[in-house]
Amino acid sequence: MKNSYLLILLLVFVFKFSSNAQNNTSTSTAPSDAPTGYTYNFDKVQSAIINELLQPSKHNQEAKQLINTATFPKLKSTVVDENYKQQLKLWIEANSTLVINTFKNNKTIVTPY
Repeated sequence: MKNSYLLILLLVFVFKFSSNAQNNTSTSTAPSDAPTGYTYNFDKVQSAIINELLQPSKHNQEAKQLINTATFPKLKSTVVDENYKQQLKLWIEANSTLVINTFKNNKTIVTPY
């Protein structure tokens, strides 16, 4: 009789433990194949950089960080011609992560997707 009480107690304990493990919900998010990240408006980035090069102001301080990088194409004159715009385009495309990180707080230029 004593053994049967122990067996019943053991079964109740095991049942309680297993049902608790099944009912425990996790707050983790389900995996998804949907891409997430950030994108930027190329025209606004180019415009901000050119404005900072020609007329530095407080409004374009973010662009100043990009201009100060070692690989940034230097403007040789005070005129932005098509050749320089092409160099700038190639640089922006090659350094998109840097551009996104620099302008991340500017919601008009960088947007999440």
